[in-house]
Amino acid sequence: MFKVKHFILLSLLIAVSFCLTGCVKYEVNITLDRNGNAQVTDIGLISDELLEFVGDKVNPSNIEKMQEENPDVTFEKYEDEGYTGLKAMYAVKNIDKNELFKQGTIFNDYVKSNTDSDKMVNVHKGLFVTNYEIDWIVDYSISPETGKRDTDFLKAVKSKIVINIPAKAKENNATRVENDGHTYVWVYDTSTPENSIILKYSVFNILNILLCFLLIAIFAVISILLVRKNAKNNNEHANTNNEEE
Repeated sequence: MFKVKHFILLSLLIAVSFCLTGCVKYEVNITLDRNGNAQVTDIGLISDELLEFVGDKVNPSNIEKMQEENPDVTFEKYEDEGYTGLKAMYAVKNIDKNELFKQGTIFNDYVKSNTDSDKMVNVHKGLFVTNYEIDWIVDYSISPETGKRDTDFLKAVKSKIVINIPAKAKENNATRVENDGHTYVWVYDTSTPENSIILKYSVFNILNILLCFLLIAIFAVISILLVRKNAKNNNEHANTNNEEE
């Protein structure tokens, strides 16, 4: 979310000014359901040794103000082993058409689409199967001030992107796979200045499949009834002819 993005940017600027390594953490956790909706969690953290410079951003009054300005988002102060920061949680319905799920909105400037589309997830809907394709470029070495590659920025940040999906991926390049093939994790640090995120999976359209089977079953039942009716009529006709003879 924008507030977390601003917190991360401010933290990076402070970290670079002090030439510190790994003092900023950023995590995006996205859960995609089989209906094309998403639950997104943004977590931005700065090491406690630098917290005094951005501490006002995580105090209760500021978090309460952010909550009032963004009623659809849940903000929390978040702590993790020597790091403190912000956590933002929000829902995105219909990622295929929702403006929030496009490049330059909920995603920070370091995560961009690697396709011609401005959509962060390309959805290809079929009658029985919907295909989802994610193709992103992640680069934490670009300075937001100059727009040029800056190794100091790369040294300052540790990033993790987690995507949970309702089906096992057909193709992925995740750092690791968890949860029996439903959770894909990408980890970025000083050894990965620029990398891609590729994730492709398919979801069966259960409702359409059930409706198709239902229509087939109805057609089969009607066909059987018609055959039986014709057979009965033929038998009755044959019996009538026999009686007349």
